[in-house]
Amino acid sequence: MKYYEYLFCIRRLLHEQCGINILENLEKFPVDLDPSLSGYHENIAERTEVAHELPEDHGTRGRYYVHRVRPFFRGGWVCCEVTFSISRTG
Repeated sequence: MKYYEYLFCIRRLLHEQCGINILENLEKFPVDLDPSLSGYHENIAERTEVAHELPEDHGTRGRYYVHRVRPFFRGGWVCCEVTFSISRTG
């Protein structure tokens, strides 16, 4: 599990840069050991796609504390669930 994210990145890089297809059955590896999180992660991935289509708001900036970053994998992409809070100072 420790290197699973890197395997995804290597596969995408070789496909995009060199046209080489490797690790074609990587999604068959059982990474979602808790099936109740599958729907949750699917919702995160969908919201992320919608957010990329919105125009950027350059007017608001702030500082945040990142508490946890947890990768998950959807459709050949490495996504991250990020838990953060707004900094009250600054």
